[in-house]
Amino acid sequence: MNKEDLSDQGRSPRAGGASLVANLVAGLEYLRKKGTRLTLPRVYQGLQFLLSLPGHFRVLRVLSHPQSARLVREHPLLAFKYLWKYVALRLPMKARRSILLSHFQFLQRTFRTTFLDLVERLSPTLWSQTIEQKTFHVALDRILGCEGELRLAFSMMGSEVYRLIFVFASGRDFNLRDETIIIVSSIKGVHDFDRVRLATKTCHDIQPAHILMAALGGLAEAANVSAILGLHQTRQLFRDKLSFSYEKFFETYGNEIPGEGTYYIRVPYFRKPASEIKPAHRARNRRKRLFKADVRDQTVRTLQQYLS
Repeated sequence: MNKEDLSDQGRSPRAGGASLVANLVAGLEYLRKKGTRLTLPRVYQGLQFLLSLPGHFRVLRVLSHPQSARLVREHPLLAFKYLWKYVALRLPMKARRSILLSHFQFLQRTFRTTFLDLVERLSPTLWSQTIEQKTFHVALDRILGCEGELRLAFSMMGSEVYRLIFVFASGRDFNLRDETIIIVSSIKGVHDFDRVRLATKTCHDIQPAHILMAALGGLAEAANVSAILGLHQTRQLFRDKLSFSYEKFFETYGNEIPGEGTYYIRVPYFRKPASEIKPAHRARNRRKRLFKADVRDQTVRTLQQYLS
């Protein structure tokens, strides 16, 4: 069974056609109301859209799958978000549309039909631990913005400390052999440095961004994804005044792809052999590894119950 077959499961041709037309009409009406001011970029985007209508109907067909149909009804612009900036800078419209398609097709193949509803309603906890009477969690939820589709949020005592936004994509769109990859499009912390510092210190001096990467590694393992692609600062859609050092961060996990502004990270992550770590640092390093392994393992166990 191919991807198109999987995307059309559970619908009759007549019902599917009616759903496609309804989604297209709802989205166009929303765009008409919100986009009354015509500008040259809007005109150009409109022409691109009209010239690629067959591709857009494929997007609508995939999104009408039972797993995502309710999302499209409640958020009609979901099917149109690839027309603007989406996931990364310097992506042509065809690649942006392919990422959106690949993301939802992958979810449909990999996770149960109720998965997206669960994520949107409950934001399931993938990992939790109590340390020094402080509770820590990593939860998964959806986002409506243009940076991606899913988010991992690291919280301390119920308040968010750091977040990581990502999307599933086809490796072909980035000239990679991997069938499916995860694109990490944004990593940001709260502006309360004292809170970030306290969370880091309590969690064995592990920065929250690395805890989120451990959870993402577990998610990739559970979903059988072989690689992660990290974006260079120059390809970020939004740049916070308190800029996160994406280059320094991703270099600890993988290698930069020359000229692409991306970092290729193999899953599972490479770990330096213990023999190459200075003896004075080995005990501390071992504690950190065990902590991150617990984050990864809990994430894998949690997500396994949602696999199709």
